[in-house]
Amino acid sequence: MCRLMVVLLLFLLDSISCVQFMATFNMGGVTGQVQINTTSRMFFFNVSGVGSCSKLNFSLNQFPVMYGHFAQPCSEANIGPSVFDSMAEPTSSFSFPMSRFLENNSNLDDYSLTLQTCAGPKVCTVLSRGQTVQTYQARFTGPIAGNVYIRLNEGSSEPRLLADLFAIGQVNAVQRNVTVSVSRSTAANCERLLGSLSNTAALVNLGPVNVGTPLIPLKDHLALTSFSTGNRFLLLPMG
Repeated sequence: MCRLMVVLLLFLLDSISCVQFMATFNMGGVTGQVQINTTSRMFFFNVSGVGSCSKLNFSLNQFPVMYGHFAQPCSEANIGPSVFDSMAEPTSSFSFPMSRFLENNSNLDDYSLTLQTCAGPKVCTVLSRGQTVQTYQARFTGPIAGNVYIRLNEGSSEPRLLADLFAIGQVNAVQRNVTVSVSRSTAANCERLLGSLSNTAALVNLGPVNVGTPLIPLKDHLALTSFSTGNRFLLLPMG
């Protein structure tokens, strides 16, 4: 059996209220809202303070922005790579452009929406919809360090996994991916779980996620088909 590292899953963070697929801006002098309706497949822009250009570049990025943690909150290191790019007038509405991402993803909760202002600086905010959201967190300290979040909408629906992981203590560490697993074990702690885990058949795989390095951080965002809140441990392979 491959070696595993495990953390006691997932303590429940505060529930928060969200606005449906709405991005509300109040950053860098930019204010207003962008709404995305995945049923009518429409964008609605109403933002000000962006400058005097006729159109703005905007993107959807795969990780929610975390304010106060970074000097450049809208950088790729913080919100991950772009999964969709387009242009829009500051006050406008228009149908979805052709996009494989938008065709395949109807749940835009916890993606970031980034605007590039006319003068060049970027502003960003999180997309969310009007439901109460529960967040569970698992934190690792090494040899893979970082956080894995499980987010569920009201009624434990539409779960998604957000990963912010990187390898530490390794010479010439390279980017890779690992499979995230969970366990419903009633073991008292992580050590007892690993000691009683004779095989990995008792684990439920959630899927592969990217692991970056200290110099090249990587984020990931996975839509899960289901997630049981009875899961108590989250595991990552070490080898």
